Amino acid sequence: MYRAPLLALLLITALAAPAGAARVDRKNLIKVISPSVSGGVPAHPFVNVIVSFGRMSNGTAADPASFRARLNGRNITKLFADVGDGTTVTGKRAAVDSPLFHEGKNRLRFELRSLPFKSGHHMRAVRDVDQLRFKAVSAPNQPPHAQAIA
Repeated sequence: MYRAPLLALLLITALAAPAGAARVDRKNLIKVISPSVSGGVPAHPFVNVIVSFGRMSNGTAADPASFRARLNGRNITKLFADVGDGTTVTGKRAAVDSPLFHEGKNRLRFELRSLPFKSGHHMRAVRDVDQLRFKAVSAPNQPPHAQAIA
């Protein structure tokens, strides 16, 4: 009695699964390394902001020229400098001074597009937007330290 509608529903979901599997994952385009969301971020006298660029699930790389950053609604894109291995840009880094952030809660928003890739008969690019809330706390000035990133 209910077998026919159940079989039709099962058939529709089975046919729709490959289309969903072909979607590209854009979550890996940008990764925030610093500041951390857990605990407070020492503001001595600036906050280090570091992001790295990745690739989508289909292998398409990020477009560094499309990078945009906002802190508490203000555009801070010009503060960022390229980080790379000499031939390609693998991320961005900035030291944000205290007039732009304030002690307590702050909000960072990053936007990045991928390089154009072929999708069906058209070329397209996808956009990845990451938002981050962090708490800035005043801390004494500390000497710099080196950190190796693999």
